[in-house]
Amino acid sequence: MQELKLRQLAKPLDEARKDPRVDKAVLFVEDLFRAKMRSSPSILIIDDTNRKEYLNAVKEDSAGLDRLEAMRMGGGQKIGLVSSLLSIVYPKERLQKMKKEYDPDDEWIIISPRDVLATIKNPMGLINKIHIYTGTVESLTKVASDEDYKGTERIMIRKPIGLHMRNENMIVLDEREAPPSITLTHELIHAEDEKYLDSANPLYRVIIEGRATFGEVIFAVEDSGAKVNTLQMLVATKMKSMFGNGGIIQRNFGQMRDSLRCIGKKPRMLATLDAEIHNFLKEIKATSIEEQRYYVPFMIVIAELAHTLKDPYAAFRITTEKQPRTEEELKNFKEFYKKEIEEYKRTH
Repeated sequence: MQELKLRQLAKPLDEARKDPRVDKAVLFVEDLFRAKMRSSPSILIIDDTNRKEYLNAVKEDSAGLDRLEAMRMGGGQKIGLVSSLLSIVYPKERLQKMKKEYDPDDEWIIISPRDVLATIKNPMGLINKIHIYTGTVESLTKVASDEDYKGTERIMIRKPIGLHMRNENMIVLDEREAPPSITLTHELIHAEDEKYLDSANPLYRVIIEGRATFGEVIFAVEDSGAKVNTLQMLVATKMKSMFGNGGIIQRNFGQMRDSLRCIGKKPRMLATLDAEIHNFLKEIKATSIEEQRYYVPFMIVIAELAHTLKDPYAAFRITTEKQPRTEEELKNFKEFYKKEIEEYKRTH
């Protein structure tokens, strides 16, 4: 395959580090892993000077990228659908287009209303049955565009603000979306994890997204000048969960319930309830099934481990050396990491 046009816009890591924003992120990641960078990814930061050229390059590279993706995926993937909620999750035209383009021959998984009702007992069960697919070309375009995913599609997929292209070992990010050093930290951890973690692990994506997100949180706290507080980090990570203890739904419904009890007893409680409903809808809008499935679960595990050890760096390094491979190990992480916790406490 001919070299990607995108590659011509990217800078080798050594050259990219002349930018203080890049160097700051690299130094942090090396400290986090307690080792010099092994991956050496190329860096492409999109700004107003190269945005048009970048989007043109994505168009020129699209055919080649699609071929690579098809080869890597074995020609197609299965996509889980909620039969009773099709119009909510995706418009009919969008589903037909996706099946035609990405999965014309493969069997589609249909999730029945019974499966939906089962989520009352196991809210994550439904999410785990839904396969979320976003093509590389679409993701690369979204990184640089002003548009987010629209309407019900936003429920499924989060807009990317950065991307690590594994095959090319290249990081792409838009400087407008977030401070580049923070986004770059997340993607650099992905690049390094390629050298440390087992990609055949069934929980691989959950682990890499959780680790990258947690590392990004440590960097952001330290970069703000604040002192790292493991309890505050734990609370903040749990609040990102939709279904968990202290998560979005439990937290907001608890507040709404208390407000409803006070209506008629205290003045202005209707306004308070209205504000709480508005905040709840805002939090739901800011999340996605993709985030709940991949980014949040292992992030909370590392935060729990960090608070147990009172050391976020140690927690991250322990999960580098030992990764859970089953849902059971993920849920019972304190037992899974029992020896590592005892050893750390004995030596510190």
